[in-house]
Amino acid sequence: MPNRPIKHILKDRELIAALPDTLVCEAAQQMRAAHVGALAVVEEGSLIGIFTERDALNRIVAEGLSPAGLTLKEVMTSRPTALDANSPFDHALHLMFENDCHHVPVLENGHPVGIVSAREAFGLEVLQFERELEQREDISQIL
Repeated sequence: MPNRPIKHILKDRELIAALPDTLVCEAAQQMRAAHVGALAVVEEGSLIGIFTERDALNRIVAEGLSPAGLTLKEVMTSRPTALDANSPFDHALHLMFENDCHHVPVLENGHPVGIVSAREAFGLEVLQFERELEQREDISQIL
């Protein structure tokens, strides 16, 4: 099942989301409680950003900022590229590779329904993705 639709991966999950004015500490607690590495930042039912563990590390900790008083809108990744829920999971893997990220928001009818992560890549999908990367490198060398 290397090309299974993303909606199959998300079928039994609830969207983990927060408003842009949510404090970073509250968002981190929400992520910890849900055992996830990212949450969607949603305003009026639309995806406006994503907040990830990497955002916390690179935009807060590495910058020497205190999370106290910081809101998601100050440190989130704005306007992330998202995929449709009917897209195959390997599209998410390619998007993660191209954008050097580990999480991709998923939309259905334009509204956020979940986030897939690199952790979901296993088995046949990883093998297929590695083959595609090798083929891509071969093609690049030929050109």
